[in-house]
Amino acid sequence: MSTIDMRSGSMLKNIIRFMIPVLVSSFVQNLFNAADMIVVGNFAGSKYLAAVGATGSLCSTLINFFIGLSVGCGVTASHFFGSDNDEDLFKVVNMSFCSAVIVGVFLALVGNLFAEPLLKFINTPGDILPYSVKYLKIFFLGMPANMVFNFMYSVSRSVGDTKRPMIYITLAGIINVVLNLVFVIGFKMNVEGVATATIISQYASAFAITYAFTKEHYPLKLEISNFKFDFKIVKRIFLVGLPAGIQSTIIGATNTLIQSSINVFGSQAVAGYSAGANIGNFVYFALNSVYQTSITMTAQNYGNKDMARVKKGLFMCLAVVATVGVVVCSLCLIFKIPLLRLYTSDVKSIEAGVIYYNIVIRTYMLCGIMEVMTGCLRGLGRSLEAMYITLTGMAGIRILWNIFILPLNNTLTNVFLTYPVTWIITITIFSLRLFVVIKKMEKTL
Repeated sequence: MSTIDMRSGSMLKNIIRFMIPVLVSSFVQNLFNAADMIVVGNFAGSKYLAAVGATGSLCSTLINFFIGLSVGCGVTASHFFGSDNDEDLFKVVNMSFCSAVIVGVFLALVGNLFAEPLLKFINTPGDILPYSVKYLKIFFLGMPANMVFNFMYSVSRSVGDTKRPMIYITLAGIINVVLNLVFVIGFKMNVEGVATATIISQYASAFAITYAFTKEHYPLKLEISNFKFDFKIVKRIFLVGLPAGIQSTIIGATNTLIQSSINVFGSQAVAGYSAGANIGNFVYFALNSVYQTSITMTAQNYGNKDMARVKKGLFMCLAVVATVGVVVCSLCLIFKIPLLRLYTSDVKSIEAGVIYYNIVIRTYMLCGIMEVMTGCLRGLGRSLEAMYITLTGMAGIRILWNIFILPLNNTLTNVFLTYPVTWIITITIFSLRLFVVIKKMEKTL
């Protein structure tokens, strides 16, 4: 395994070497959903585009809790890597795989049992509800593979290996796009075609990364037969992962609340928002690659008890994420109409997508700054504090906005304004808390 050691060498060079494969991997992962939506929107119709898009926030809400647990695996592995603790690193690798399989099976069952009532709960328009239910049920059959890949990818990132997962997810992305075209155009399938293509590609990437870990050397070797459960390791994983999971779930729930507010404007608004938000996901993942870098950078150096390098890495990551945000958001704004037309030709849907662009995409850099601060605090083992701050600044304000502000003028513009407002508030709180925490740790380490 080719690792990137954040404890030494050029900080900027390490950040770029680490983040580029993460960015590519995230970009390709998002292509799963984008390919679903582009193919179904162009070859099946805007109704099916809306049906797939309406499931987005709900899917995120259901799976984000467990993706948060994978963050706990990654941060714990980084701490052990930074302190050269091979015995415990081996335990984390094997526990991550076992946890992923259990979680994936659980999500597959929940997603299939409660798909329809959950979609009705978020006001999914009746004309697209049957198709959304069908898509969601098939999509969740891929959860075991989804969880295995994400948990093991988190461990790979923790020791600086981001290239091989990039290769696996890229190959899976190619499979997904090809199968989308075959199923929808060739076999005349709609939502069930794109959902089936997605889960086949997910199982391909999960198999590839699992096989790679079985061929590793100790302590990174996946070897379930020699694995022993260790409560101490579980506790460390949950101290970081559980708050991250709770945070992701509640933020996902507030996004579902936003989705519910958009759903009342009808299927054309849903289609436009879905197209805009899907393109927005590419922006988010570009920014999120720096967040992932900040977690590993902080955790490895914290494990090595080098707070000076933690501080340097934080400021470097903030500079990088601001640069990435300006470049990517500017490109998206320049080409917003052609990008939206990739998904739909419906005029009303495009108008809704433009509103999303002008408010959310224009200010997305703020989200990246917030994410990097979250990553630093989480890498320091302060995941519970990161959760409190994020839930206060984002979830709390979004709920209040929906209750008190939105009823005063219920428009798509006011629905979307909740994003930049909550990012600004959360950044302010994070800045104050990080200053205090880092100063305190410098004195104690």
